[in-house]
Amino acid sequence: MSLTLGITMSESVVFCHGCSGPQPFVERVGFRDNCSTCATDLHCCFNCHFYDARAHNQCREPQADYVKDKERANYCEYFRPASGEEMEGRGFMGKRSAQSKAALAAAEKLFRKKG
Repeated sequence: MSLTLGITMSESVVFCHGCSGPQPFVERVGFRDNCSTCATDLHCCFNCHFYDARAHNQCREPQADYVKDKERANYCEYFRPASGEEMEGRGFMGKRSAQSKAALAAAEKLFRKKG
């Protein structure tokens, strides 16, 4: 599966760990940038090239400060967006959307109108 998009040379893309949606950006992902689809923080460890669950502090950048909550926005200056292939290898692509669909189905079943 190809994860390339029709973007200009000045744009890049980050794939949201929450919904797997591609989010184009110019120059860099800002500290407070959110996914336009699901509002998940984009400048977070789970979306970073250096994130590695097996590494010390779950980060391959040795000078980066420890970040406790990997899925929330942080102010790490070493952040570099992970490629679609990296996100897919980590199991993020599609994982959250399946969980969201299951939660939505359960909520709809619970609050279904009787009649």
